[in-house]
Amino acid sequence: MREKLQADLKVAMKSRQTERTSTLRMLISQIRYAEIAKKSDLSDDEVIALIRKAVRERNDAAVLYRKGGRSELEEQEKREAQILNAYLPELLSGPELEKIIETRLRKLEFTEKRQMGQAMKAIMVELRGRVDGAEASRIVASLLR
Repeated sequence: MREKLQADLKVAMKSRQTERTSTLRMLISQIRYAEIAKKSDLSDDEVIALIRKAVRERNDAAVLYRKGGRSELEEQEKREAQILNAYLPELLSGPELEKIIETRLRKLEFTEKRQMGQAMKAIMVELRGRVDGAEASRIVASLLR
């Protein structure tokens, strides 16, 4: 993942795409800081989680800028989020996600609401980076009695 980000940064720099260049530099910098804090390289799953966090931050900032009447900054945040979204895998959703969760719950023999925490932990470990936690939680809650 890091190699792809570095290569895309070089292409953006050569083609003088200033917004893409600054966004990728920011992301690579965040990855480096996380690796320094961890004192080892990040796995692809950890990099994806970091990208998801950066996208969420951009979306939150865009909402705040809209409320503050700063439409030019809102648009900039949205464009940066769009650039970062290109590096994320497609999220599972709908019937496909529900079927996967239902199968996993049956396999682990989770049937009661009081097991929700354990069920969510098991599901999020298996589907890390491919599912929105809020949607998974909603599905798990509907499947447990």
